[in-house]
Amino acid sequence: MFPTYPTSFLLRWQKNSNNAVDVPDINLQSVCTYDDVDYENKLTKAFIARNVDGLFIVPSTLENQQHHLRKIRKPMVLLDRDFKYTDNALVESNNISGGEKLTQNILRPGRLQYGFCWEMPVCRVSAIV
Repeated sequence: MFPTYPTSFLLRWQKNSNNAVDVPDINLQSVCTYDDVDYENKLTKAFIARNVDGLFIVPSTLENQQHHLRKIRKPMVLLDRDFKYTDNALVESNNISGGEKLTQNILRPGRLQYGFCWEMPVCRVSAIV
């Protein structure tokens, strides 16, 4: 579950994870909670009621992250929201490294098109040069 689809990391993760699942009896779904804590909790309960094996969650708030950790008794991976709460394992993107790789790719000889994404409200291609 993603609060929004703002970062290229989350967009790419969603696309790659959905495309990677080509195994019978495996169903990987991604949903957007639109940074709505109540909706996020409702979706979480719905997935648990469907007896999912586990969840990948990008929590909307630190409080909701803690709520999930207390209430969910399924395997869970927290993604890309570092609330500086050190007791939780977290998988997050490295924006500095990502920026360096993007710059190297853009400056590559022969590169003619450049796409730009911004964080809010949704990642969109704003220009191709």
